[in-house]
Amino acid sequence: MENTNLSYSSLIGVLKNTYKSRLSLEKDLKKMRKDLREQQTLYVRMINAQKILSTVSDENTNQVLNFITGMVNKVLAEIFSTDPVYITMKKKLFAGSKPHIILEVKDSSGTLLDTTCQVGTGLNQIISFMYVICLIEVRKGRRLLILDERLNGLHLEAKRFMSHIMQIFVKGGFQFIFVEYS
Repeated sequence: MENTNLSYSSLIGVLKNTYKSRLSLEKDLKKMRKDLREQQTLYVRMINAQKILSTVSDENTNQVLNFITGMVNKVLAEIFSTDPVYITMKKKLFAGSKPHIILEVKDSSGTLLDTTCQVGTGLNQIISFMYVICLIEVRKGRRLLILDERLNGLHLEAKRFMSHIMQIFVKGGFQFIFVEYS
């Protein structure tokens, strides 16, 4: 009988310990489930915040591209009034993560021009010059531009017009240092 009582008491002790362990595990499980719900909520909030930031970033990028495109096209319209050309800029992701800006030059009929062989270097110089000025303006950078033969390839009327454009920017606080050999 003593053996049986001892066996019952050890069995009861084991059951009590098992029950305590179970209660402790259930408490831990409840806490983990609560933590998981909180983490899931935080994750959803972070995903939504990332979407908002991406939308704001896209809107800002579009505004900057529209500003630059507008400024460059105004200058091109003045210089090339008899044979108009204009630019378009598009955002594109390469390899799914590297943002690039694609610049296209088109004639008045909308035909895409190859700037390496269909137009003179002067057009590229004007676009490049205006693009840099616009970027400095948008980024609120230092308004000092040092250029080496950037107006090379422009005809005299275009050079005079670019000089006029520079004077407008000088009044706005820009400083230009040009090196020209011609």
